[in-house]
Amino acid sequence: MLDARWASETSAYILRAVDGVQEVELRANAAKPRLVIPGRSQVHELPPVLQFLAASAGRVVAGGGGGLVFRESAQEQGDFQLSVSRGNASGGAADLDLDGDRLAILGVPSRELWEKNRDSVIAWTGLLGSGSAGFKPLLTDERAAGSKTLRRKVSQARLARSGAIRFSRAGDVFVFPGYEPVVKLVSTSGKVKQSWDLAELGVFGDMNGPDLPETGSNSRVEGQAWLERASRVVEDIVPLGKKSFGLVVRTMVDGQIQRELVRVDDDQVDRFLIPLVSDHRLDRVRADIDEENRLLFVVTDYGFRAREKAASGEILVAALP
Repeated sequence: MLDARWASETSAYILRAVDGVQEVELRANAAKPRLVIPGRSQVHELPPVLQFLAASAGRVVAGGGGGLVFRESAQEQGDFQLSVSRGNASGGAADLDLDGDRLAILGVPSRELWEKNRDSVIAWTGLLGSGSAGFKPLLTDERAAGSKTLRRKVSQARLARSGAIRFSRAGDVFVFPGYEPVVKLVSTSGKVKQSWDLAELGVFGDMNGPDLPETGSNSRVEGQAWLERASRVVEDIVPLGKKSFGLVVRTMVDGQIQRELVRVDDDQVDRFLIPLVSDHRLDRVRADIDEENRLLFVVTDYGFRAREKAASGEILVAALP
């Protein structure tokens, strides 16, 4: 399992590496999962790597390396039409989110967009189906200016299973780059409305910020080794209000993995334990929240290695504290 989003009051969309996106009932004696977007084993025209999932207003989109695929109406029965977009701004996505038909993407853009905007763009926005030409810069980081520097920073965040982007409940966008301890609230026109220094707020404890892996020719191995010893990682962000958000933070406590939901509301920080049993350091927890303030947590495994006793796939539904 790679990602999950709420689908209805009783179901969730689940992205799996082989099976694509399915709608799964979250109750006992549930019906067979319903196919929403097929996997590449079924439709070879799909992008080769789908890692991230988003849903809004009946639309569902999955993206990652190689492009994105989306369905205009996930509730239609019978045959359906898929719109596949290759080589656009999701080619190097570290995360994505959807608000209506507007998409927000964190990560390195497509080659076409990169050639036009090399300097410091770390997040993009555009409408579903608009292609590369329809995507515009959402957030820049002047300190990461220069293609090599920016690519390295984004790659480090991806290896750390960190970095996240989510629309707020007011239609703005929360951006956590992953390579520095900051969350920014940005309008869809690119104006930074507010910024939070997570180190100053104590999110990283006695650390000044995220400790990132090095990148190189053997980056996959380096990323796995780093995750095995990392002491504190921000795995996801969820919007809790117009200007408040929650962070899924993984820490090591006496050699055991512990996850917390760290709620940030202005300068106030509250912590709540997430009761998940995953104890493997290569897992990542993704989160979502619905209109009734119910939180959805899912343990995901990005496939660094196969495990006989994988906790990947565990799902937890909880009320917002």
